[in-house]
Amino acid sequence: MNALKRILLLLPLLFVSCSGNQTKQIEIEKREVRDVHTKDDMVNRTREILEKSGLSADQKEKFLELHGQMIFKMNQMNEEFHKLKILLFKEMTKKKRNRSKINEITRQIKKLHNEKLTIMLGSLEKVDKILGDKSMSIYQEDWFLEHIKP
Repeated sequence: MNALKRILLLLPLLFVSCSGNQTKQIEIEKREVRDVHTKDDMVNRTREILEKSGLSADQKEKFLELHGQMIFKMNQMNEEFHKLKILLFKEMTKKKRNRSKINEITRQIKKLHNEKLTIMLGSLEKVDKILGDKSMSIYQEDWFLEHIKP
């Protein structure tokens, strides 16, 4: 019975240890990703990747249209995100903070973040449909992987 108790006590530690290692690995990989200097750099490099990709003109056009829509939508959402952060900061720095207002602003920030993630994942599915079997080779382009930003 003692051995069983020890195993049951050590089991949660094993799970925590494994998740901690994955978190550390993600942090290491995140530090290796370089920043894009400007959005124009990203758009121009994406065009270069597409040009040498062997995709049809129709696939390239559809991809660039989707990419443009995605950038536009993300810019709108980023503006909204920045406005909410300013409101949150203003409320947090008041002498008499309104906790319910802070909670609501925080909820809206989290909701917006989740919407962005949903749009990004949905766009990847659309790209897969547009590019077909070539999508994985586009995604594996070194520069693309180094510079892609959510």
